[in-house]
Amino acid sequence: MPPTPTPQVSISKAPVVLNFSVDADKLVQAASLADKEAERTRLRPLILAALERAGFTSDQRAGFVLTFAGGPNSRDDTEIATQVNALLREVMPTLFDTDTVMRPYIDLIAARGAIEVQVFVFTVR
Repeated sequence: MPPTPTPQVSISKAPVVLNFSVDADKLVQAASLADKEAERTRLRPLILAALERAGFTSDQRAGFVLTFAGGPNSRDDTEIATQVNALLREVMPTLFDTDTVMRPYIDLIAARGAIEVQVFVFTVR
């Protein structure tokens, strides 16, 4: 019997890019935890819909994710990108599992609250 070929696993060379906006003030400067959670609640279905429109399925795995939050404040905007990464794991935990490398970045040129998520998925050949 001939040997079974070993599948080759790699990371996609080009990311799938998602763009959406958040209420930056509610995520990092909310007057109450309720305001912050209300914004997170608003974002969950929006993020899930963006992932589904991009064609992601539950049987895919992200290798790494770069999340850019727009705005002039490096501390706040890094926190926003970090929160978006947490929401990605919440809405599609099989795609963004605990082994997915997620990095928050800031985009000093983009408008405050603008989010760009670059997802690099594993591919099998």
